[in-house]
Amino acid sequence: MRRHFLVAALLFAAARPAMAESEARPTLKIGGFADFGFWATDQSAPGATSGFKEGQFVLHFTSVLAPRFSFFGELSMNAHDDGFTPELERTILKFQAHDMLALSFGRYHTPINWWNVAFHHGQWLQTTINRPDMVAFGGDFIPVHFVGAVANGVVPAAGVDLGYEVGVGNGRAEFPSRAGDAGDVNNNRAWFTTLNVRPDRLYPLEVGGGFYQDLVETAASGAVDEQIASGHVTWTRETPELISEIAYVHHEARATPDTYDNWAGYVQAAYRLPMWGGRWKPYARLERMLIADTPGNPDPVFQGTLADHDLLTTGLRWDCSDFVAVKGEYQLRHTSASDTHAMWLQVAFVF
Repeated sequence: MRRHFLVAALLFAAARPAMAESEARPTLKIGGFADFGFWATDQSAPGATSGFKEGQFVLHFTSVLAPRFSFFGELSMNAHDDGFTPELERTILKFQAHDMLALSFGRYHTPINWWNVAFHHGQWLQTTINRPDMVAFGGDFIPVHFVGAVANGVVPAAGVDLGYEVGVGNGRAEFPSRAGDAGDVNNNRAWFTTLNVRPDRLYPLEVGGGFYQDLVETAASGAVDEQIASGHVTWTRETPELISEIAYVHHEARATPDTYDNWAGYVQAAYRLPMWGGRWKPYARLERMLIADTPGNPDPVFQGTLADHDLLTTGLRWDCSDFVAVKGEYQLRHTSASDTHAMWLQVAFVF
């Protein structure tokens, strides 16, 4: 009996590391962003009233599941007249095979636009208060979110880092500003590819572009083939910060021979002043959007939601601490019908 007890004890001791390993759990880390602001405008459109505004409350979730597997999630809460609505902005399961190859599945910010990947829902991350109109959340010009599978990596070659991404997934939903979260509305996969170049000697210069293709289908537009080509040049050192992007959206209606060409782009410049502890950062951005809107034959996807306009944004950011920023911003929007002016004040922080 004593011998049996010793054998059992030894077996139990030998099994403990395996049991402990099997009982290990992922370590979840949570961080977040929030912002509050005040907005005033002379715009006469419905809902364009001045007052305080609660911005997005955003939570980021990260977890290492195994040496090569990781998870990232992003959840936002958005203020509305009748309360707050939660939105699952991103949820990504990633397998990192090598620096040159990673495979992931989930809901992304569509990476055919540089700003859309570099700056997410935390307002503290970006220099400005407002995003460019071409990548505005809830906007139609490019699909801001994408549901599917993505392969990406960075390939070093002769003093240059070549970054790439290739993805396939659901296209736009019935509302063009939404992704196909519950499935593709027309059983036609969207796909994209991007390429960027970062020369080691010219760090942090980045030059790149992307291409996206989908079949868009809404009750108003019918079936429309969509191709998007984009390009960017960025210099993200803050003395100075220079960002420039352009995107071309081409639509071809399947029911008619009509085609539609739409353009949008912006140039943004900022400079972190060396005095006062480097806490102050003035900035300016100029945008232009050109939408196919021939009388009697407007773009069927963008009809009623987008129109030609120029937009001037200028402002000042004050990083009053490492994790809190106060921003003041002015915008002048010019259309063929009128000019409108708007001002924002915002405090944004990370926690």
